[in-house]
Amino acid sequence: KLRRIQERAKELMRDWHVKEHHDIEVMLEQVGQESKKIEPVHYGRERLTATPDVSTRPDIILVEGRADVISLLRAGISGSIAVEGVKIPKTIRELARKKEVTAFLDGDRGGDLILRELNQVARPKYVARAPRGSEVEELDPYQIKAALEAKVPFEEAWAALQAGPEQPPQQPQVEER
Repeated sequence: KLRRIQERAKELMRDWHVKEHHDIEVMLEQVGQESKKIEPVHYGRERLTATPDVSTRPDIILVEGRADVISLLRAGISGSIAVEGVKIPKTIRELARKKEVTAFLDGDRGGDLILRELNQVARPKYVARAPRGSEVEELDPYQIKAALEAKVPFEEAWAALQAGPEQPPQQPQVEER
């Protein structure tokens, strides 16, 4: 049965005339995602939302909530677990001691608060942020992958947070006479 499906897929690809190579890549990615739909599970004593492989991976991605875990799954990214609040659960603290952790946080005040709490109890190795004013769950798969590729070491993200929000350049004051 699998061989028939593969042959039919090859036949469809040969018959399908595509204007741009990009369209084929998008179509193949969508077909691949449909074939491997994974549902989030509950993990640890606190029953945190996570991907099924979070316990077996050497690295994990911390996100803020259940919707963020689902967004990462839709983007084809596994190994994520939600902190589900500003207070970092004991399960996350234990995982942070054993695994390489990337915190993927919203670009809002909530993300800043979680980063401050992580600094106290479970410092991640890397930090990725959604664009300022955006949430991870609002991003499309390409934006999620771009944000994760742009991750920075924790120390760099911490220094940026301590420096405060970026200030727009001040306009010179014009004195009125």
